[in-house]
Amino acid sequence: MNARNPVASGQFGFLRFDGGFSSSHLSLANGSVATSYHNGDSMAMTVFTTPDNSSNELPAFGFVMSRTPSSDLPAYFSFGAMAERQSLLRSAGSGAFGTVASNAVFVGAGASARSDGWLVSAEAELGLFNPKIRSGMIRKISPLTTSAFTLKGTKSPDARNSVTFEMSQRLRVESGKADLTIPAGRTPEGDVLYSDLTADLNPSGREISFAVRWDRALKHGGHFSVESAIVKDPGHVRSSKLNSRIIAA
Repeated sequence: MNARNPVASGQFGFLRFDGGFSSSHLSLANGSVATSYHNGDSMAMTVFTTPDNSSNELPAFGFVMSRTPSSDLPAYFSFGAMAERQSLLRSAGSGAFGTVASNAVFVGAGASARSDGWLVSAEAELGLFNPKIRSGMIRKISPLTTSAFTLKGTKSPDARNSVTFEMSQRLRVESGKADLTIPAGRTPEGDVLYSDLTADLNPSGREISFAVRWDRALKHGGHFSVESAIVKDPGHVRSSKLNSRIIAA
């Protein structure tokens, strides 16, 4: 979003993220058909939708707009809205849990700066989801607040090599509750007895990824990269063990 484009332009394609991962609310619409419009270097808008008959992705549609207040200020602000037609945060309900859908809005901000050969950037988003419940044991889900962020630093010792350090948090529910009515027993006459309970939906942990990546431009075109990462609280579950990975491409 910090790229400069002196003239208006448009693009058409698919929303795709490396490994299916992004610390943005747009990760919920991964695989959607998208069209983007850039008005010079001050504003950009992307509209996206996933067909209902898609076999690989849950249907969602929406838009996101970003604006850079000044060409002299390496920062942007964004606003987006999204509707998930058959899911809530990409989780679909079925059977006794009924079906779910949601509408959401999210805002974001980002900035970058250069210092001593380093390009340092920070991006963060906050979201508000309004769940819709249809039948099942879940009677109500309160509005959910969500967050995601990325901090990144890149340095290029020469024209062909660069190293990047990154810390990011995958999309996380910060607050929200669900009210359920569950079967608790039967009377001697066979009537089902029910019990009401409330469950917190914010997870026990906070998934933070620490990654280091080395990129090298090849002489005859293309590039080679190696990335090593450690993930704390995978899946936002506090009891989860540290995950580590090394990827070469």
